[in-house]
Amino acid sequence: MMMSAVVLIAGISVAYYNTYSMIYEEEPVIVSAEGGEYSFLDFKIKDKDIKKIRKKIEKAFPNGSINM
Repeated sequence: MMMSAVVLIAGISVAYYNTYSMIYEEEPVIVSAEGGEYSFLDFKIKDKDIKKIRKKIEKAFPNGSINM
């Protein structure tokens, strides 16, 4: 099961890279982390967004039910 997920993600990344390089002249970025901003393919998330999500998760679950 885990191997299937790895192969699927690798295939999606290769397809993304090839498609992006045909459409745009700049080099596609698969994964990057710069200055508190993380990106995977075209999805970007900032540190402050991660902190907001974490606070929402901690509010949703009572103390001690999850360990973050």
